[in-house]
Amino acid sequence: MTNLATMEWKANFSVGDTKMDDQHKGLIALINQLCGEDEIDVREVLEKLQEYVDIHFRDEEALLEKIGYPDLDKQKVEHETFAKWFDEQLETYRNGGGSDTIRERVQNYLRTWWIKHILFSAKAYASYLK
Repeated sequence: MTNLATMEWKANFSVGDTKMDDQHKGLIALINQLCGEDEIDVREVLEKLQEYVDIHFRDEEALLEKIGYPDLDKQKVEHETFAKWFDEQLETYRNGGGSDTIRERVQNYLRTWWIKHILFSAKAYASYLK
């Protein structure tokens, strides 16, 4: 399995909301668990990711609705796309997909997700929070 460098939170990742930033930091921690060389309980990390997806997407969508964010529907579509993909990965894992294969697939997808969703889509709503 390819081990990638761990990610670190940077101030410019902030969307300007403490709760969202804390949740995003939590995602970095989960990505880093998948990227490390240490043996991990893949099932446990996947369960934590499922919990993250459920809580974060709900919280973020509620926040965006509260502030009247005009691209809320786009955010919802991105969330639904991610949730569907993640459900497929969980199903693969539950049906005997190898831990290393799932671990690598999820860590790679999450890194891409971080760039596309967090650094662009989520940052786009930062100005509406002021």
